[in-house]
Amino acid sequence: MDVPHYDWIAHHARISPHGPAQEDLHTGRRFDWLQMHRRIDAWAAWLQREAGVKPGDRIAMLCHNSTDGNEMMFAAQRVGAIHLPLNWRLAVPELEFILNDAEPRVLVHGPEFAPQVAQLRERGRLPVVVERRDGADSEYERAMAAGGEPSPRHRPALDDVWILMYTSGTTGRPKGAKITYRAQLFNAIHCAM
Repeated sequence: MDVPHYDWIAHHARISPHGPAQEDLHTGRRFDWLQMHRRIDAWAAWLQREAGVKPGDRIAMLCHNSTDGNEMMFAAQRVGAIHLPLNWRLAVPELEFILNDAEPRVLVHGPEFAPQVAQLRERGRLPVVVERRDGADSEYERAMAAGGEPSPRHRPALDDVWILMYTSGTTGRPKGAKITYRAQLFNAIHCAM
């Protein structure tokens, strides 16, 4: 069943544009809902325009936690891509397996992971690699400065996959766990209750 898209960030940008949306405790950066909405749109537009991202493409993220991670996740939603957070504690061969299995169109990484990304580029195909630096000048921030809105804006169904998170037990290779919009919605409802 195709359920109309509900964009949480766009909603809050409309009803409370200057209310606090997120704060990065590491850097001290703060964003209100309208700023966050515009940054997500700018990143989504860049993904379409410069990286050629289409619905169903995977966008990998190899970074420590920051507000940028939320922007990347919600931008994936706006273009119909699948957000692929990578565990930064994994060794290069483990990351290589996941990247070969998931075949991301884009890999975004923090500067602390540049050596691992260089090795991964030598070992396999990574079409687009973007560095981010917690608000400092970087390819990621230049994409934000370019602005724009995604076109067309994707309208996912509740059973579409939003996040692909690799996990494994004590044996075997990691497997991609598909997290749908429905799962995220009910997780939010559960947390609110």
